[in-house]
Amino acid sequence: MTSTRRLRHDAPLGRTALLRPLIVVGVWLLAACSGPPAPRSGAPETAFGDGPPITSPTGGVNEVRHLPAEYLVLVSFDGFRADYFDLYDTPTFDRVIDEGVWAEGLIPPYPSLTFPGHYTIATGLWPGSHGLVGNAIYDPIQDREYYYRNSEDVTDGSWYGGEPIWSTAENQGMVSASYFWVGTEAEIAGARPTYWYPYDGSVTGEQKVDRVLEWLSLPEARRPHVITLYFPDVDGAGHGNGPLSAEVEAAVTRVDGYLDRLVRGISRLPHGERVNLVLVSDHGMAEAPPSETELIDLSAHPSARFVGGGATAAIHVEGDAGEVERVFESVRGQLSSDIDVYLRSEAPRELHIAGTARAGDILVVPPIGVTVALLRPGLEPRGGPRWTHGWFPDDPIMYGIFVAAGPRITEGARLRAIRAVDVYPFLTELVGLESPEVDGDPSVLGGLITN
Repeated sequence: MTSTRRLRHDAPLGRTALLRPLIVVGVWLLAACSGPPAPRSGAPETAFGDGPPITSPTGGVNEVRHLPAEYLVLVSFDGFRADYFDLYDTPTFDRVIDEGVWAEGLIPPYPSLTFPGHYTIATGLWPGSHGLVGNAIYDPIQDREYYYRNSEDVTDGSWYGGEPIWSTAENQGMVSASYFWVGTEAEIAGARPTYWYPYDGSVTGEQKVDRVLEWLSLPEARRPHVITLYFPDVDGAGHGNGPLSAEVEAAVTRVDGYLDRLVRGISRLPHGERVNLVLVSDHGMAEAPPSETELIDLSAHPSARFVGGGATAAIHVEGDAGEVERVFESVRGQLSSDIDVYLRSEAPRELHIAGTARAGDILVVPPIGVTVALLRPGLEPRGGPRWTHGWFPDDPIMYGIFVAAGPRITEGARLRAIRAVDVYPFLTELVGLESPEVDGDPSVLGGLITN
């Protein structure tokens, strides 16, 4: 997918224009509206709300060796499809692109869902390595279920493998902060961010941006060098109305405004020219008409457990290899030939998911536009979603975005689509952290970093 809009920019702003003040109005003030709830933190002067404070490995103080390091703000715009840049006006994104790097797309892992996608970006690992193989998961070894809207599940660090970027920072003596990101509510690899929030969908985009700017205004010793920020607006509009809707256009305009607020706020900081912005999204969006939903009947196989549904599904089977084979043959016989059904042991390598039992004994992989659901005897079949994601990302309509700009990032680079798994090594190098061994390739984006 080639975007002529992104390959040609008629009015570049110059190397430091992005981080210069755009309007000189004196001291920057936070919005007059009431602020968001206080973050959890290990810093002793921070309000904690209910429950005891959680101490991060840094204790909220950067090691002296990290003080000269630059700053990273990693921003996710959930569900922002790669071609929205061509479909809708995005003046602030355009400014950032003119100052830095743009890729034709960010290829999500399979399944192209919010939780696996975000956690792959944060860790540089495929879902088969980090274990977050869906928004809903069954772990047959522990006989437990994970659901992304269950607060007890999302705060349980045992579900998350690898070392996300904020844990890497904290474990190496660098303060981090997060205004929402998959995994930041749990202790992973012995760490949480110094500053973080339990997810709250009622918090406005403006409030989140203002808190990030507040973090970047802290005294140098306590100022986080790694910050993650998350906006759900575009994904919600896409699910409810479709990618080509007025609602998605309005959501794109809204998040472009959040980005403008962030860029202007950074430009007014005394150290604004030390801030690197990395803008990503976790997946695209595609139509999935209810008429294209196929049902799977497991009533004859009480040993089988159906997990997921929609653009992807996993089936776990209690029993020996013979029982797994019987369920496999039954499922395969019920579905049309364009839906791939695999034994996990025989799944294609490009799925990068078979390395964990959480992926299921049987993987059901529909083509884009087709969904699957469990037939529930005695209940009316539910229609499939009208617009969704989660399919194997072999089409650009499943691609997210990748944009980066800042003092350590090459200006004017234009890339073909890159893999989400390759972002993490780029992030660690930007702020001078040592990267653990990951699935991502440091050479993919490493050449974009200047000294």
